[in-house]
Amino acid sequence: MLKNINRSFKSFVRNSITYFLKFIAPKAKGCQLVENDSPVILYIILAFRGDIVMATPTFKAIKNRWPNSKLIVWVRPQLSDMEKTMPFVDEVFTSWDFSLLFWKLPIELLKISKLKKSVLSIRNKKINICVDETGCALTAIVCFLARIPYTIASNDQGFGALADECIEPDATKNLIEKRLINVKTIVGEGHSWKPIVNISNVNICRILEEASLLDTSYITIQPFCGWGAKNWSLSHWFKLCEILYNQLSYPIVIIGQESDKLLIGDLFLSCKAKIVNTCGQLSIDSSSALISAAIIHIGGDSFGRHVATTTNNKSITLYGPTNPIISGYLDSNHIAIKSNIGCEPNRFQQYCDADAGRKCKNIMCIDSITPEAVAESAFKLLNIDFIEK
Repeated sequence: MLKNINRSFKSFVRNSITYFLKFIAPKAKGCQLVENDSPVILYIILAFRGDIVMATPTFKAIKNRWPNSKLIVWVRPQLSDMEKTMPFVDEVFTSWDFSLLFWKLPIELLKISKLKKSVLSIRNKKINICVDETGCALTAIVCFLARIPYTIASNDQGFGALADECIEPDATKNLIEKRLINVKTIVGEGHSWKPIVNISNVNICRILEEASLLDTSYITIQPFCGWGAKNWSLSHWFKLCEILYNQLSYPIVIIGQESDKLLIGDLFLSCKAKIVNTCGQLSIDSSSALISAAIIHIGGDSFGRHVATTTNNKSITLYGPTNPIISGYLDSNHIAIKSNIGCEPNRFQQYCDADAGRKCKNIMCIDSITPEAVAESAFKLLNIDFIEK
């Protein structure tokens, strides 16, 4: 009941802002896209690393439409290291790390010098087209003030009305499909969904040699995701590693950030599997190279899982509060495992609830998945008989 009231209130506020802005903002009446063989295009994606990987089919579609265009991608400051892995992107732009929450908009607008700097920086880039997928009020205001000739914007917070083409939010679509739909009026339809990342063979060989994995089959795992409700328990990971190593004798490489290294601690020191813990030791492009050369990648709904789907190798993603149908790319080589305990998101929901399980007192949705079930799925993907001991 409260969820429905909250959803209705948010919808009312968004619609009220939209109608008001359409009335007072001249730009909101709409402009025609001016044909240009080499436009400068700004794509705004202030989300997680995995979302940037899932946006690559859209980047490719834009470049197919305008091969001579300059594509600039606006990302969070802490994600600027993604530049090396992003294909089709000519430049990465960052601003200050502002909040995307609507109720914090007045606070962010008071940061006049930072706001002015971002507006002037974008204006100086002579951008012809902007695609703002954030749905954020602040990015809509920045682009409006930067006087970009043609803007397409998601309307999550109502300020999409400042754009020339306002896209109403649709949480029922796959995130890759949704991004391609957002730009279909300028790039057309029928584009591939498969994500792409830049990984050089030289980089792969260098990383494998540094990790003493050259000419060796190995498995990569990424135990940690963007928030706790998406994390499978470490005891499950420990047992899975032992099951896999007991039958395959392949080293298991843990992918993660410096903070993940602290969470793991000394747990895997007693593991019977050969563990190579690279948490906090590798750059994003180096981690991507390791994942791309693994025989299989296993992880939660996070960056590593999305990188794995760009390869011809195998991958398994463990899902709890997020929906595998909506949250990524799946095919016969890249599969999802989720529980069926009743509180998981339905077919048309990206998350189980508004905060995607962040307030859950337990995370049984993902912890009810057993290490044996994951191991069995991994062996099936690898065409190996599972010998349970």
